[in-house]
Order: sequence, then C-alpha cells, then structure tokens
Amino acid sequence: MEKIYYQKYKMSSRKVLSKAAAIIFAAGLFSSAALAATVTIDSLTYKTNENGTASVSDCSTSFAGTVTIPSSITVEGTAYTVTSIGEDAFYSCYSLTEIIIPDSVTTIGNWAFVFCDSLTEIIIPDSVTTIENWAFYDCNSLTNAVIGNGVTSIAGGAFYSCDSLTEIQVNENNSSYQSIEGILFSKDGSLLHTYPAGKPDTSYIIPDSVTEIGDYAFYRCSSLTHVTIPDSVTSIGGGA
Repeated sequence: MEKIYYQKYKMSSRKVLSKAAAIIFAAGLFSSAALAATVTIDSLTYKTNENGTASVSDCSTSFAGTVTIPSSITVEGTAYTVTSIGEDAFYSCYSLTEIIIPDSVTTIGNWAFVFCDSLTEIIIPDSVTTIENWAFYDCNSLTNAVIGNGVTSIAGGAFYSCDSLTEIQVNENNSSYQSIEGILFSKDGSLLHTYPAGKPDTSYIIPDSVTEIGDYAFYRCSSLTHVTIPDSVTSIGGGA
C-alpha cells in the first residue's frame, strides 16, 4: 500500500510541478510580450525591444522633403535608443528627398529605402556598421552616397539599380572600405565592390590590386562601353 501511495503521490506531484512550470513559462511570455511593442510617433512606426532599443519598422508613404530619425523615443515613460532602420522601413516613400540618420543607428536593413525615388543623397553616420541587401534599391535620384568610418559590412546589392549614382564617398578613417575616383573598394583594394551606375565615363581600367569583382558591381552602368579586367582578377560575382 505504501508503495502504491508513493507512486500516486509522485505522479500527482509531477502534475502540480508541471502545471506550475507551465504557468511560470506563460507568465514569462506575457511579460516579454509586454516589453516588446510597436508604436507610431510622428508618422514613423517603431518596434521596441526588451533590451531598451528600438528599430524603425514602417513609415507614412506621404512623407515629403526631409525626415529626421530621432536617436531615441519614449513610450509610456520608458526610453528606447533607436539602433536600426528595419527591413522595408521606408518602402515606397516616393517624395522623401533627404533622410537624417542619428549616430545611434548601427544597422540599415534589407530593402530599407527601396523605391525612394526622390532621395538625392544619403549620409551614413559613423555609428552604422552594417548595410544589408538592397538597402537603397531603385533609388533613382540618388546621386551621392557618403559612408562613415564605422561601416564594416556592405551587401553586394546595397546600391542596386541606383541609376543616377555618380559617386560613393568613404570616410578616410574607415578600416574596411575606401573610395577611389568615387568607386567603392575594400580597404586593401582587392575587392571592387560597386562602380556607381550613373558615373558618366565610357571606359574603365580595373586596378591590378583587384582580385574580386563583387556582386552587381557594374550593374546598369549604361555609359560604360569598355572595361579592362586585369589578370589579377580570379572571381567575378553574380550580376556583375
């Protein structure tokens, strides 16, 4: 009898503990959900995170002229530092002509400014370390891009289909990238990353330092009629 009773007690205890664990787990999920939220302030939508950061996740497509992203937002008395511009954040903001990015931002996400047809210049602050795929896809009016000294990763298609882009400038203190005649290279010169599609030159001789031509490097370069590729090049990326 004692053995049977112990087994029943043990099983009952397990059920109680199991229920208790489930309640604690559910409470944890509820608590996390309460800390993460989506909020719209001045026509910009942000996703807040549990670690006290926020990312721009959406915007009003009626934006016109200059838009300034704040370095922080306050939601119900809690301050959140804006650290990223999320995927599709400014999708199809056709009338946006200038975006001012604060020094708090470290990441510009996939498709962040896709189809921002009126954006003419982008200045990327030193705080930004990563520019993801297709970040400025089809920004047809973009003529100049200025990259700060903190950027360590730029996706191959970041300036894809920017037909008016004539120059990419890089802060001379950047340890990963450099600009030579407005063309984006890796710091050591081994990677030709992006030749601006709107550059008016009809011919170009790739430097002997280059061993790799990046993805989409010469995509839509309509003025070029002749490119000289040195023997040093061993790799040509997709869509180059």
